[in-house]
Amino acid sequence: MRKYRARLFGKITQAELEKLATGATIAGVTYGPIIADIERSKGMYSWATLSLKEGKNREVKRVMESLGLKVARLIRIAYGPFQLGQLAEGAVEEIPAKLWRPQLGIGRKKHVEAAHDEPWQRPGGEKKPGAKGKRK
Repeated sequence: MRKYRARLFGKITQAELEKLATGATIAGVTYGPIIADIERSKGMYSWATLSLKEGKNREVKRVMESLGLKVARLIRIAYGPFQLGQLAEGAVEEIPAKLWRPQLGIGRKKHVEAAHDEPWQRPGGEKKPGAKGKRK
């Protein structure tokens, strides 16, 4: 899931944006559902929050252009389960393992290490099919 704030130029209503929730096909390219909410509007400019799953190349720009809007500014505010917050452009911040491990479905480190300590064996201690004794 990707989440953006977009400054849009042009007139748009919330009802028009809600039509994007079923997806769109533009110039033969099918885009998945986009959940869009207008935050505020003033004159010809509006700020909207957009949530999408795919993130195809220039997806937000192309979908908004199909509604007669121009994207004047696009800010990514979340990527997957991670919120970007006030992170400056080009800056990095380490995410503590206790936060990202559960989000990515990774178990505790000790549990993973214990699984690697045991050598792999075929169930029931069987030999590889067709295997014979050692060659001389």
